[in-house]
Amino acid sequence: MPAHAKGAITDGEVRSIMARINATGHVSRADRAALLTRPEVAAQIVDPSSGVLKQEPAGASPAGQPRLVAPAYATRSSSADRYIQYSSITGATVLDYHFTIYWTYNGSTVTAQPQRGHYLRTSAPGIYDRGFTNNTAYANLPGPYAYTVTMQATWEQCIIKWGCVASGNPFTQFGVYFDGTYHIVQRQ
Repeated sequence: MPAHAKGAITDGEVRSIMARINATGHVSRADRAALLTRPEVAAQIVDPSSGVLKQEPAGASPAGQPRLVAPAYATRSSSADRYIQYSSITGATVLDYHFTIYWTYNGSTVTAQPQRGHYLRTSAPGIYDRGFTNNTAYANLPGPYAYTVTMQATWEQCIIKWGCVASGNPFTQFGVYFDGTYHIVQRQ
C-alpha cells in the first residue's frame, strides 16, 4: 500500500466519499476538501454536478426565447452539435457529452424528421455511456416548431479501485423552427 502525504485521507475514506457522491449526485465541500488531500484521486473523479452548457450565442426569437442559427448550405441542410462539459474534483475538464441533430429544410418548412445522435469525449478513467433514456422526435404542427427533438442520456463513471463514483443524466431539447433555425434547452 503506497504511503500518502500526512493528513491525506485513506483508501477506505476515499471509497466512502465515492459512495456518498454516487448516492447523492453531489460533492459536498467537506468531501471535496478531503479528496483534494489526494490529488492523484481527485483528478480522476468527475464532479456530477459540474456540468456547463455549451452552445452558440443566441439571438431573439419571436416568442422572446433564444433562437440559434445553424450554418446553412446549398443543400438546405443544417446541423447542430451542442454539449455539456463536466469537470473533475480538481476543476479540469474531463467529460464532454454531445448531442447532435441534422435536418433539411426548403426555406419555409423542415422537409423531414431530424436525425439525431450523441457521443462523448473523455479523459477520465472508467466513463461509460449508458445510452438514451429519452430519444424522441415529433412534428409539432401547427407550431411554434416544425419538430421537437428531445434527448436524455445516462453516463456513469466506475473505477475498479473505488467503485462507481458518479453518474449524470444530460438533457437536450431542440425546437427546429419552420425556417431552419432552432431553439435549445439543456440541463446537466
